[in-house]
Amino acid sequence: MNDNYLHEKKNNINTIYLIVLSFLIAFGFYKNGILVFKEFSNNYIMLFKPILFPILSIGISILFDFIFNKSLKLNDNSIYLLLVSMIIPVNTSILLFIFLNLIFNILIKFVFDKCNLRINYVALFKLIIIGVLIFFNKYNYANNLEIIKKYSYDLIDIFIGRGISGVCSSSILFSFLGYIFLSLNKYYKNEIPIISIISYMVLVLIFKFAFNHVIIINSLIIFAFIFIAPLNSFSPAIKKDKVIYSILTGILTFIFTYFVNMYDGVIIAILIASTINYLDIK
Repeated sequence: MNDNYLHEKKNNINTIYLIVLSFLIAFGFYKNGILVFKEFSNNYIMLFKPILFPILSIGISILFDFIFNKSLKLNDNSIYLLLVSMIIPVNTSILLFIFLNLIFNILIKFVFDKCNLRINYVALFKLIIIGVLIFFNKYNYANNLEIIKKYSYDLIDIFIGRGISGVCSSSILFSFLGYIFLSLNKYYKNEIPIISIISYMVLVLIFKFAFNHVIIINSLIIFAFIFIAPLNSFSPAIKKDKVIYSILTGILTFIFTYFVNMYDGVIIAILIASTINYLDIK
């Protein structure tokens, strides 16, 4: 199975990703920056922190590319690291993020690219950050408003973007609008999010009616299905393989979300599915 679509010069999908993600970043700045600042108006770092993560990730990636490749352009790695910056907890230390971002750029340049290792970098790097946060007992997605239970967290709250989520990935509405926009580009694998969501929701509903278990749906799951699972370098290109990959991603997301971690179960699932895809190619 060959997972390599045409070279990025033949399409503008990275630019489209950047445009679409900018709306989620703006909403993340509003939700996790402006609203928190209004309630706790004594911390300017917290005000700008939600947009510092994406800016730093893009800036470090482009600077790293300029140093080693003498090129100043938006590339695949810039988008991968931008996605990582959007799904981390808002409580992540900026200094820790900068340090890990440098490590990630080094790994991509001197390890993954040289070994042609095509597992999902976004999922892998996100789990590394989560592992470090857990080690230092700093793993918590809730911002200060969410800690004091400012919102009701009903379906409307979660859909609009008031639910607990990554720093710039909390709006399901903007994620779906992004999906529509990305689907206009033929290099975006738009069937992967749909099949993944359907596979996940079928199992969720079965679990709900069979065991009367609460339905778990959050914006991180939707964001990951739409923006991370279909990344061209880490997902299959053949139609049959895309269906298998999507169903596997949905099933694994259900398992890890319900029995391991309700926020990062989807990230574990995508990493496993992309690894299986990579091993199949090998």
